[in-house]
Amino acid sequence: MEHLKELKWLQKENELLRQAVSDLTLDKLILKEAATGNFWPLCIAVPALIMCVIR
Repeated sequence: MEHLKELKWLQKENELLRQAVSDLTLDKLILKEAATGNFWPLCIAVPALIMCVIR
């Protein structure tokens, strides 16, 4: 029973870490594009990336 609790905790922790990586990846993409002054790709890339994170 203890292994099951640990597995569930690890699964929850894994999901939180995946979300953190997704958020940081999105932040990096936005900052990279903004630094180059190229805002047009953000209109396409950001919604697509958000859809990947939501799924």
